[in-house]
Amino acid sequence: MDFNSLLFLMVFLPLLLGLYWFIHKFENESRTLSRALLLLGGVAFYVFNSSLFHCALIIGVSLFHYLMCFFLSKVRNSQETRGGLSKFLLIFDITVSALLLLFFKYSNYLPLPRQFAFPLALSFITFQSISFTVDVYRNTVKYGTVSLFSYLLYIFLFMKLIEGPITTFNQIKDNSLSFDKLFNGIVRFCFGLAKKVLIADVLATVVTSSLSEVQYIGTSVSWLCIVCYTIELFFDFSGYCDMAIGLGLMFGYELPENFNNPYLSTSIRDFWRRWHISLSSWFKNYVYIPLGGNRKGQARTLLNLFIIFVLTGLWHGPTINFLFWGLFFGFFMIVERLFLGKLLDNNKFKPINWVYSIFVVMMGWVLFICPSITDIGYFFRNLFSIQDNISSYSVLGLMSLKVTIALTIGVLFSTVVPLLLNRFWPNRNKNSIWVYSKAFIGLALLIVCVVAITNGSYSPSLYGGF
Repeated sequence: MDFNSLLFLMVFLPLLLGLYWFIHKFENESRTLSRALLLLGGVAFYVFNSSLFHCALIIGVSLFHYLMCFFLSKVRNSQETRGGLSKFLLIFDITVSALLLLFFKYSNYLPLPRQFAFPLALSFITFQSISFTVDVYRNTVKYGTVSLFSYLLYIFLFMKLIEGPITTFNQIKDNSLSFDKLFNGIVRFCFGLAKKVLIADVLATVVTSSLSEVQYIGTSVSWLCIVCYTIELFFDFSGYCDMAIGLGLMFGYELPENFNNPYLSTSIRDFWRRWHISLSSWFKNYVYIPLGGNRKGQARTLLNLFIIFVLTGLWHGPTINFLFWGLFFGFFMIVERLFLGKLLDNNKFKPINWVYSIFVVMMGWVLFICPSITDIGYFFRNLFSIQDNISSYSVLGLMSLKVTIALTIGVLFSTVVPLLLNRFWPNRNKNSIWVYSKAFIGLALLIVCVVAITNGSYSPSLYGGF
């Protein structure tokens, strides 16, 4: 029951949203009933998309973290320093979280029952649990004010449950309903749905077909495949996040932004400030800065960057390609830190920076999409040497009218269009013509998406497996 499924669009969302607003209208300021409904909806959403066993596992793990935070807060409040037992409890909680995540990441390689397959969204849930524990340790979250009910709602808030954005407790501890939020949330959701259904899912046909015969596709098909995947991944993941943020607004929550036109980046440093922002922020606040950040000299800073991107790769998956992907981006982050960043900053002709950045990102997506070293080798060979296409797919065969339109719109709206809008109409969101035109277009896109899904174009989101 992804956000782009008919069951979600026609049954789950209307029922939950209608009941939530109805109950909210008649309850007191504690909003216990509406929040209980939202928690129940989140649990049901998880069970439907995963299994009752995995849901029980997540609840059990959440209870463990909440109990650990209870002991941590008691010890922390009784000490004048952060040392001793409080630090031990913090490290113990983080270690258990990391080991549990690693166990399930590699469970497919172990002779275990099917129930021990990787639980849906465990990577996102683990990071949010760790952030809560660390914030209790840092005293930026007052444990005494957080009930078990509030903590479980934080974990199971359905709009961010499966693919984020990764949030801290303080980012979503408060919510307030308004018709402005409802209006903006519906519009944001419609555009996110269109990005997923009308762009990403269409381009996925090219990518899936090409990768099925990666050993045999020629140079032209390989380049078409990686260009399509570059656009598909962005519109798939950012579309999901737009839907999540829109749903959050409908229910009164303001989730953090997760993308900021990443394909306009002029360096790899800039790219990681714009791509999967919540993940980058999490690693910065809970790993990079505690390791010393850039405060302990050049060598330590480079080591910290290396550690961050190794962990980023491993967070995405247990296969070797994700480790290579993390090392690949870590290498360019280190090189930019050493000397290349200054050259890029001093370069007056920024299109060169953009070409460098988008090229490196696309090569990184080759590592991301190919599951084995063999496939990675075939793909890079096909990209950079003239290879005859002996597969059953050709550029002309893959580039149907629908794919051509989706690719063109995807390229324009991930690069040129936001650049022009930000330069020539930066305050457009305050203009009533823009707001109502966007709402009208969003409604039209919703209708088109529902028709497309009804005709069988549904496909799960790419980041759902993480």
